[in-house]
Amino acid sequence: MADLPIESLASFDDYSFIEEEIIARLTSSVLNQTMSLEPIRQIAERRRSSLWYGEYSSAYQSIVLAKTMLNAVQNISFSMDTPDAGISKYVKEWSHIDNAYRNFKTQVRSCLNINHDMESLNDKVESVYVNSFLIPLGEKWTLLAGKMLEKGWKAEGCIQRQSIFYHYNIKNLQMRGNKSIVLISDAMRYEIGEELVSEMNSQQRYKATIQPMLASAPTYTQLGMAALLPHETLVVSPDGSAVYADGASTQGIVNREKILKNAAEGKATALDSDDVLRMKSDDLRTIIRENSVIYVYHDLIDREGEDNLFKASHDAITELKEIIRKLGSSNANTIYVTTDHGFLFQESKLESHQYFSDGTVRGKGVHQVSGRRCAIGYDLEPSDSLMIAKLKDIELSNEDDLEVAFSNSILRMRGKGVNTNFESPKFHCLSLSILRTIATFARSFLSFLIYYQFERPLLCLHTTHSSQPACTASFTVVRPKNHLCFLRRGLAKS
Repeated sequence: MADLPIESLASFDDYSFIEEEIIARLTSSVLNQTMSLEPIRQIAERRRSSLWYGEYSSAYQSIVLAKTMLNAVQNISFSMDTPDAGISKYVKEWSHIDNAYRNFKTQVRSCLNINHDMESLNDKVESVYVNSFLIPLGEKWTLLAGKMLEKGWKAEGCIQRQSIFYHYNIKNLQMRGNKSIVLISDAMRYEIGEELVSEMNSQQRYKATIQPMLASAPTYTQLGMAALLPHETLVVSPDGSAVYADGASTQGIVNREKILKNAAEGKATALDSDDVLRMKSDDLRTIIRENSVIYVYHDLIDREGEDNLFKASHDAITELKEIIRKLGSSNANTIYVTTDHGFLFQESKLESHQYFSDGTVRGKGVHQVSGRRCAIGYDLEPSDSLMIAKLKDIELSNEDDLEVAFSNSILRMRGKGVNTNFESPKFHCLSLSILRTIATFARSFLSFLIYYQFERPLLCLHTTHSSQPACTASFTVVRPKNHLCFLRRGLAKS
């Protein structure tokens, strides 16, 4: 058997030890760079018909994902002259590296004991991801983030800002008399949103697209959630624990519902995703019928990510698909899927050089927000490892000199916490957030027409994201008349 080429060996599946031999050779080939990606992918695909594939599927998937990620990092170029260019590259190329890393880590956990090389492969993927991707990309992005801070946290080009999400998307639908549902998944970064879109598009009843959106700075839950609400001004409290929209507290579903009702003439509500999943279809239809704006809050990744990010990310996609399906079957016309911020993660233990200086931000009334990535306070002490800006200069309406300090690259600040490997960093400024409707009833002005014939309602999804970060998607349910419907796509700019 040792003399057989791996291509010939892959034709047999009589015994499980043949599977282990193939896996060992493939793993070695990735570590020693003796095979290219496509032959590895082809062999892994051929093994799907093997009697033993179910037992070793995670190993094959791990090998393909590892090779995919390592190839992508090896060929990467971090050249970007503007924030807009950096965002574009993340969306088109770099987000796939984050996705391959996360899915590799998800699969490899169950097959590390197959052979020693699998542990070595896990170590190599971790080292390359952190040292050849996260760190250099973080350093490059820091330079561009500094330019955005100087310009009031604005990127050039047509990247939509999280702070105008409601005005640009929901208010426009209200003015046309259309209902809208906003599904916000806490800490859902761009690449997870891409995976959600891909899975939705694999089903015939769905159509989804995704675009980047610039999250509010600093990127943490309280501000991100507030930015997605209707508002003219946002003010952050001195300790960062509260954010006020036009003077009203945005903390908790009850306060957010009050703000939504005020903007929608009372015809709005805010729900927890768990309640939606438990709700009877008739009750959900009543809520949708009686309200023009509905916000649904989902927090599985943010809630469980510190303990098991990989499982939480997978389960979040599953839950979101079920919520979307249930809303669609309950007469929802338009659904936006978005997020408040993304996350930064590495499985390996943080080294001392991954903390800036002594890891402490100095100043008056300093409070850490966004995990270990930023802090707010007054008279913050400058450091080569920090970027500092006044909140009133970056889209916020604070009238005093309250400042925010962002740690450069992927550096963390020291402090109390469960897991400093899991953070929601400033780099996730591209919040997977703006989902626009791509399909509606055929009426009004149309930019182009698509003709469909269906035997059941069609649910169309549209999504949007941002860099290493957060996500948004929009779904429209079109209910055909006489099994025929026309769909239209608007020409709205990002």
